[in-house]
Amino acid sequence: MLIVGFQSEGSLGRQLVDGSKLVSIFGEKVAVKASIHTLGGFSAHAGQTDLLKWLGAMAGSRPRVVLVHGEDRAREPLAEKIRERFRIKAELPGLGTSIQI
Repeated sequence: MLIVGFQSEGSLGRQLVDGSKLVSIFGEKVAVKASIHTLGGFSAHAGQTDLLKWLGAMAGSRPRVVLVHGEDRAREPLAEKIRERFRIKAELPGLGTSIQI
C-alpha cells in the first residue's frame, strides 16, 4: 500500500505508517497484512502564508472563520495569526463537535 501525504495523529493512515499490525476499521479489528510505503511531499493544501493571503482578501467583511482541518499544533498558531492580523476570532472545534452555520 502506498500512502501519499501527511497522515494526522490518531488516523488510520498514521497507524499504518507507524507500523501498526492491528487496526480498527468501523469498529472491527483488522490485521495489517500489506506492505506499507510512504511518499511525502504531495500535499495539495495551502500553507499558512497562502491561507492568510486568501483570508486577507475577504477579512474586511468579518467572515466567520472555523478551522476544522489539521492538528491543533498547526491550527492554534494559525488561529492566533488570524486574530492578530485581522482581529477575527477563529473557531477551533474538536473532533466530533457539531457547529451551527
